[in-house]
Amino acid sequence: MASFYGFLGKIFVGFFAVVAALGSVGLWQIKRKNARKDPSDREEEEGVLSQRIVDNVFDLKDGLNRARYMDRDGE
Repeated sequence: MASFYGFLGKIFVGFFAVVAALGSVGLWQIKRKNARKDPSDREEEEGVLSQRIVDNVFDLKDGLNRARYMDRDGE
């Protein structure tokens, strides 16, 4: 029975090792993506709420937004 728990422990540790490795790769990709952005874009995002985020919130609250831009689907 003890060897069974040892086997489960190895699987458990292996699972968390894979999750940690994938998480670190994901963080590395995000950092790389942010480093490639234009520096002028970063200045806009440094505020509490960037204009893009505010516009997105306004669009979510607007019930007629979907109808207004229906002809632009697929662009």
